[in-house]
Amino acid sequence: MEPKTSWNLEWLSAPGGESLSFPRGWSDLERREIPLPPGGGQGHIELYHLGQGMDICRGTASFPPTMTGQLVSIAVAQGSVPEPMFGVHSARTGTVIIRERCAGAELIFRKEITLFQHVAHLDFESLVDASEAIEATVITMGVPVLATLVGQDSADRLLESLGIAKLSSAATKVLPHAVSQILYDTLPAGLSGQMRLLFSQAKTLEYLCALSALFAGPAAAPRGEARLTKAVAALRTELQGLEGKVPNLSELAQKYGLSAKALNEEFRKQNGTSIYVFLSDFRLTEAHLALERTDIPMKALAANLGYSHVNNFIYAFKKKFGYPPGSVRKR
Repeated sequence: MEPKTSWNLEWLSAPGGESLSFPRGWSDLERREIPLPPGGGQGHIELYHLGQGMDICRGTASFPPTMTGQLVSIAVAQGSVPEPMFGVHSARTGTVIIRERCAGAELIFRKEITLFQHVAHLDFESLVDASEAIEATVITMGVPVLATLVGQDSADRLLESLGIAKLSSAATKVLPHAVSQILYDTLPAGLSGQMRLLFSQAKTLEYLCALSALFAGPAAAPRGEARLTKAVAALRTELQGLEGKVPNLSELAQKYGLSAKALNEEFRKQNGTSIYVFLSDFRLTEAHLALERTDIPMKALAANLGYSHVNNFIYAFKKKFGYPPGSVRKR
């Protein structure tokens, strides 16, 4: 018999409402509306057993323009697992914050950033940024199941590379767009019954293989390709921690020993966007959260992000989100 989780989902978006309970051996939840308050948007959740000890959940939500800039607490998930659990949280659209109580961490995931868990039990709260529509996918399985599917050595290297070798822990990683896209395609529209199950199983296994190849490295890449991959990974990490003015493309290329064209093309291939679009989106999203949750002066925030003048920051912020940064703090 496959190990089964037992858990409860309490809706924070509708306090006092009916929670969802999933005892051991629960049946698939094909579609259930998320109880958002009247006028507070709409959403739904679906949850399926995939066999082989794997489960998958997909949640969507959209909100009215009046809620732009607000953080909405959706639900708390709590429960027990029969063995240490490996979890993946990824968002095709939108920004989600997970307060992972078991691991003692608060982490953000969105299109280019995936959240990974290695926990002894379920205990986390989900919050979403109501500025845009959300579509998030979660897969879970026991760590022994992961080891059976990809091999014990690969599973150990994968957890180590993801920064979650320790029980209980959670971490985020920036993944190539091509890898994340596999997970987004796991629950297709228009399929049902055994066909949906087989398709979802195949895509989930494909995703695990892609993760394992990316982080556990079962086969050595050709020397030139490995050099490009390593350079892009190092550059991506550098960009996420960079403050102030950004070096130009020629300077970055020289630093990593590549041509500007090769570096930018490989970065686009692995991340689905160019270096400067990636950095701009990342910094503006971080700025949005900083405006919501800190009192850093806007001028200082703009300078930290590399804008020569605060007006340039305001223009870029408004272009991305559709409203000025000052309105975030007013809300």
